Formats: sequence, C-alpha cells, structure tokens
Amino acid sequence: MEDDFTLASQLEALESEPNKVAEYYRAFHKTRDQADFNVISDNKKHLQHFDCVQIAEDGNTMVCSSNLNGRLWKGSVVIYNTPDEAVAGDVQRSVAGTVTSSSISDGTFLSSSGEYFLVGEDSGAVTLLRLSKPLSGNSPPTILHLGSSYTHNDMVTSIGILPDKKRIVTSSRDLSIKIINTDGLLVENELLPAHGHPVLSVATQTNSDIFASCADHNEVLLWDVRQEKPAHLIFKTEINTTCVNWQPNSHIVSVGDQIGTVYLADARNPKTQLAKFAIPNHRPLHKLSFNPSSSSSLAAVGDFNEVYLLDCSGGDLKQISRFSTHSDFPRGVSWRNGALYTCGWDTKVLKHDLGQN
Repeated sequence: MEDDFTLASQLEALESEPNKVAEYYRAFHKTRDQADFNVISDNKKHLQHFDCVQIAEDGNTMVCSSNLNGRLWKGSVVIYNTPDEAVAGDVQRSVAGTVTSSSISDGTFLSSSGEYFLVGEDSGAVTLLRLSKPLSGNSPPTILHLGSSYTHNDMVTSIGILPDKKRIVTSSRDLSIKIINTDGLLVENELLPAHGHPVLSVATQTNSDIFASCADHNEVLLWDVRQEKPAHLIFKTEINTTCVNWQPNSHIVSVGDQIGTVYLADARNPKTQLAKFAIPNHRPLHKLSFNPSSSSSLAAVGDFNEVYLLDCSGGDLKQISRFSTHSDFPRGVSWRNGALYTCGWDTKVLKHDLGQN
C-alpha cells in the first residue's frame, strides 16, 4: 500500500509539471547495455534534449544531451573547439562526438586542455572519455571510451571535481555520494545513505576537499571525509532543496529549492540564512552557477524558460537580468571569460549579453 501511495503521489505531481514526465521516465526506465560509441551524424536523432554544457580552460566545449530513441533513452557528447561554435549549433563543424548507452545528466572536464572528461549517466555509470587527436594525416579527432564504472544503482544526478582534479564527487538518486579516483575509476569513499532521500546535487569547494550536498528534502549538508563524523548540517530550508553551488574561493554556499527560492548560507555559520531571492514563477530550480571571474554574479535556471542572473554582493540577492531566449527548460550553465552560456531542452546553446536588463 505504501508503494502504491508513493507512486500515486509522484504521478499526481507530474500532472502539474508536464515537462517533468520525460525526466520521470528516464529515472525509472534505464538500459545498461553496452555503449554504441559512434560519431554523431544526425542532429534530430542524437541531439534532442541538452542537459549539460561545460567549457575547458582552453575553450573546448562539451555539450551533453539525452535522446529518446523508441522506448530507450541514450546520451550523446559533442565537443566543439570554442563555446561560440557550440552556440552556432552546427554539429557537422564539431570536433568529435559520441553516443552513450544511457542519458547523460552531468559532465566535467578533468584537464585544462579539455582532453580528458567524465560524464554521469542515468544508468548509474560514470564514464571516462578522452578526446584523441591524430598526430598526422587528415584523420579527424575521435572520442575514446576509457572505461565506465557502474558505481551507482540509480541515475547520477551531479558531478563535482576536487581541487587535485584526480578525484570527483558524484551524487545519485540511490541516496549515495561517492568519491571516485579517476585513475581506474575506483571508489575511494562511499557515503550511503548520504541523505534519507535521493541526492540531487553536490558542490565542491575550489581550494579544499570539503563539499556540500542537497537532496529531495530540506537539509543541506557539509562533508569532510577526513573526520570521524563527516557530515554536518549547514542549512535547512522550508521547502525541499534541488541544487547547491559553492562560491569560488569563499565559504558561501548557494541553495535552490522546489518553489524557485535561492538562498545564500555561510558554511562557517551553520543554519544561518544570509540572503534569499524568490524566482517569480515559483517553479523548481535545477542549477545554480557562480561566475568564476566575478563571484558576486550567480546564474539560476530551472523548470522555466528564463535564465536569471543575480547579484549577491553586499550580503543580499538581487536580480540583475532575466533572459527569455530559451523556448524550453534551460538545464546546463557554464562561464567563459565572464560570458554566460546555457543549454536547454530546446536543443540550443545560448550566449547571454550580461548588459541586457
């Protein structure tokens, strides 16, 4: 009876959020078959819902998507030389592309050159990839599959990279957080259960091994696995949380919840709210991202078409700009030399003019 009630509650929630049906289906209908690593050649088939955009220090840009093919969700990764080429959207001008065996929820570059990168899949796999460029000849670059580790029993929801760039932190709907060494994709630490509900987001600090996490409930935790009791409560919201992000070179953590409220909290002063801002449509937030060039700027995207740019200087949160250029939910956020890039389920990568109000 309890399972029936839970399923009924989930289906009832989907009625008020029709675009979440795809995400619900992805979470519960996964395939663990071997990946088909082919060069992407068909935009419509392999590039349907953009979920992640990441930019390496040298400009290499990774766009990850989730694609429904019949009854199966698969993922794709496309690499461009620059973020502006990703904005142009011509996959034929991309450096390389590949297809994965399940949808991709998040990804990160491991090297400044953009040669090595990781993606987290809905199958629970963490997959290590390499952009291989030929030494001579006219052969195009290819993406090599270096290995996958099925470390999670449910979809990977987010990936954070630790300062040494040799270890990553992954969160999953299986209630766990894992620290994975990229050499061999071996799990160094398993935190299970990390939360009592599906873990939706992790955020690493830029200059230490501590990280924050949030789940489908109202508590945000700070983790230091060097301690005997690694988890500490740093913030508690009124509504269930959805995403968390760490301000660069700071102790400030940003938190998003299911009704579109953005909070700022200080990891040194637990349970204290510094500031908050309510997105007018009151819909769930999906991702928060600070501008590394100016950490007082915070981008927010969620289950709405707009991209919000907030100012968090002076101990407050204020709206700077609102961009309405996406025609479906934006999901990925990245920064490059102070410029803001987003991708979304409308199959677009967009660059936003930060001078626009």
